[in-house]
Amino acid sequence: MNEMPLVTVVIATKDRHDDLAATVRDLCRQDYPSLEMLVIDDGSASSVVQIVKYCWPEARVIRHEDSRGQSARRNEGFRLATGKYILQLDDDCSLVAADTIAMSVGYMEATPSCAGIKYFIWVGKEMPRELDTSHILSGNCLSYVGAAVFLRRAALEDTAGYRDFFVSYGEEEELCLQFLKRGWRISYRPELIAHHRYSSQNRNNSSAWGRALRNNIWSIMIHCPLLRLPLEIGWKVALGAWDAFRLQRWRRFVEALAQTLRGASEMLKLRDPLDPLSLRRYDAFRAYQVLPYSVFENPPIQKWADFKHWAKRWPNRNRDSSFYSKRKDIGCEEVPHART
Repeated sequence: MNEMPLVTVVIATKDRHDDLAATVRDLCRQDYPSLEMLVIDDGSASSVVQIVKYCWPEARVIRHEDSRGQSARRNEGFRLATGKYILQLDDDCSLVAADTIAMSVGYMEATPSCAGIKYFIWVGKEMPRELDTSHILSGNCLSYVGAAVFLRRAALEDTAGYRDFFVSYGEEEELCLQFLKRGWRISYRPELIAHHRYSSQNRNNSSAWGRALRNNIWSIMIHCPLLRLPLEIGWKVALGAWDAFRLQRWRRFVEALAQTLRGASEMLKLRDPLDPLSLRRYDAFRAYQVLPYSVFENPPIQKWADFKHWAKRWPNRNRDSSFYSKRKDIGCEEVPHART
């Protein structure tokens, strides 16, 4: 058993003691024996050491008195991890099946070009009794949801990791663009399921929305080819303005743009635009979300039909409900469309 690749579980946490305890308890059900537990406390009001050690005595718990955000703390976990693979989990997210880690390791061992596995994530307080994901196509995808993802440490070491200054929101997408440019792929495996309880503690949707807008524009500045910069930034700002109206977040919108401008010179210093092959893959992902492996290897130049497919899907994207809408949620993030 000791010859099995070591997997390091990295959990960055802050002030969610009950959720953290539930997540660590659930991890004890995993049937994969070669695990290292690493918990980074990002300035919780009280220590989480006893909570973690009670469930997992061998765990390493790193406590910080100050808060620097999940990007910095996850990066710290990556640096301290000794496993060949890293399971990144939010403190309010658990793996559903006991063999999830074992199946993840098996897939990664058989697919050396894979940087990470995107799980199907069920969001809600309780899991349904039966959840069938067999109708959802697997394949390559552009990014993942940071609540639960299985990563190859060698691929992470091939990048700059998360950008600490992003703090949170949008950091996963930016990291995946780094993977994309280096030839790594993210695989979507919907048969591997995680349950994101989505704790209401320590969340501020308004500030998170503004930070995501800022980070998305910064990511464009870093990775977008020069000729497309005006179009891509203009679209993102226009969409942000529309969302500011829908969500009545004008102050956050102005703050986000101001922060974006203040950091623009630093982003331009980091510029590393997508090469032509990576750009074709990026465009294909935006249209279809999931690409078969053959299409990923040789992505076609996008045609009018691909744009129409994106335009048809875009109104049903996952987003916050408008002030004038009675719907509490719009869109479904976890049922992607695949290009065949």
